[in-house]
Amino acid sequence: MYASRSPSLLRCFLPLATVLLSVFLLSACGGSDNNGAVNTVAAANSTLPANTFTATLSGTVETPPNASAATGTGVVIIDPVTRIMKATLITAGIVANAAHLHEGAPGVAGPILFPLVESPVGSGIWTTQATLTDAQVISFKAGNFYFNAHSLAFPSGEIRGQILTQLPVSTTSLNSLSNTTSIDNRYVSYINVLNGSQEVPPTTSQASALAITVIDTLANTLTGAVTSSGLTGNAAAIYAAPAGVAGPAVFGLVESSPGSGVWIIRTSVSNAQLAAFNANNYYYEIRSLSFPNGELRGQILSTVVSLGTVANAGLTGAAIANSAGALTAATGMTNVATVSPSVAGSTAGLVNIYSTGVSAVGTGSM
Repeated sequence: MYASRSPSLLRCFLPLATVLLSVFLLSACGGSDNNGAVNTVAAANSTLPANTFTATLSGTVETPPNASAATGTGVVIIDPVTRIMKATLITAGIVANAAHLHEGAPGVAGPILFPLVESPVGSGIWTTQATLTDAQVISFKAGNFYFNAHSLAFPSGEIRGQILTQLPVSTTSLNSLSNTTSIDNRYVSYINVLNGSQEVPPTTSQASALAITVIDTLANTLTGAVTSSGLTGNAAAIYAAPAGVAGPAVFGLVESSPGSGVWIIRTSVSNAQLAAFNANNYYYEIRSLSFPNGELRGQILSTVVSLGTVANAGLTGAAIANSAGALTAATGMTNVATVSPSVAGSTAGLVNIYSTGVSAVGTGSM
């Protein structure tokens, strides 16, 4: 299926430590000469808006850890006035029979507080909504909540991810994949910010939205979810165009339930469409009665590095757990002074893990 692509043995690239480098890569690959639009997109995806959170799930951070190759990507948005929480999780490589939000510090198995519901069944898209207490909001901001997904093989939890105030580094980029059946090189995931400033023309909307995109490179399928707060959308879709350009709708999204503010999609994609995704030429958009041409927009692209606050030290996302020291499915990052000892497995092959400043492990490739 991917015979046209050159095989690559590199699954991770050197850390990219600034958003300025992100802007340069977007300018090179985004297909748009509108530098202002590219800068706007880069700024939107450099740090999370207030009261929004993300998580990257893997077996290596479960309690206890396991060797599952499954993955998960989750987002949470909390309305600062009503304290209404919306949480969305997309799982891949797992036949999950349950998913939850737990309260617990990293490495600690905590109680279930909010069950998630898969809709449609078998899609890997899990959602929940609840009104939080003030104490729970504080706990979220402190990094003391986590997603996990359960299966028959791992009834106590197959994959887990701490919910943090940062955008995770994206997983392996599409253009670095080889024609492989290896599950740890199969799923490409992104989390992107939607806002009014990316619209063409920009809008004054103060609503919030985060998009999850997971592409199965073997099955040629895309699973996506946009979780929004602060607006009443009447339509959502994936459109084809680079930053700063309005394009045609290609894939329509449906609301998971009326008024939920969570818009979902699961569809097949062609190799040509995968190439367009890899060139940053697709974006999500939510429309409303107030903004019939688009209230919020977010370009679908790899996030290079986050400048957000990490509530807890340590490598988030899939840990580095390869006996040879290779970088394997490392999708997290840390901006603490040193890498936490919680990194699993041998570290013999680690490269460019800086002793100070921002350290990022992931592909970062556009």
